[in-house]
Amino acid sequence: MVWLLFLIGSITLISLHYHINSGMLLCARYVMWTYPIIPIYLSTVGGDIFKKSQIRTLVYSFIALSSALLMWANHGNALCLSEPNLTTKWIMDNIPSFYNPYYATFYCRVVDVHPEDNCYTCQNPGFYLDTSTSEIRKIIYYGNEKAEQIIINQISGGKESIEYIKNYIKNHEGDEKYHYINISPWSKYQVKLKGS
Repeated sequence: MVWLLFLIGSITLISLHYHINSGMLLCARYVMWTYPIIPIYLSTVGGDIFKKSQIRTLVYSFIALSSALLMWANHGNALCLSEPNLTTKWIMDNIPSFYNPYYATFYCRVVDVHPEDNCYTCQNPGFYLDTSTSEIRKIIYYGNEKAEQIIINQISGGKESIEYIKNYIKNHEGDEKYHYINISPWSKYQVKLKGS
């Protein structure tokens, strides 16, 4: 139980960081920070668990195998700097307000602006389009005087939807911070990129 609490505590502390995107390929550094816990645990305590009960051994084996199969089925192992994984895409398609990452991460993974292209200083709006309807589900923008005009020139939709976007931007105008506009598929406000 102590080891489980240690693992959960470590993951929780790492998740509290504002920006944990390391830019590593195939394996993130925060995974490597917690990984040593597993072999240490298995070599010190793990053997005792498996000796006590065959049922417990089967349950743990089933959980481990199920987790691996779910990750494989969800393409969780396919990491790419310029594309979110399928779980993230599903969240942005259905509940976009659940995924509001650090702005540079969003620019890299969704808008395809990389560090060498100044994703940390990019002030252009970025859009995430629903994978099935091509409607805009998420807009990232920098709160300056130009943001409203740039966004409005790139989107189309009903009058109420455009007014909703304009009002949101006006509420944050000139604050020089990054903002997300999340548009749920169930919202009455729906917009698309012009020409899509």
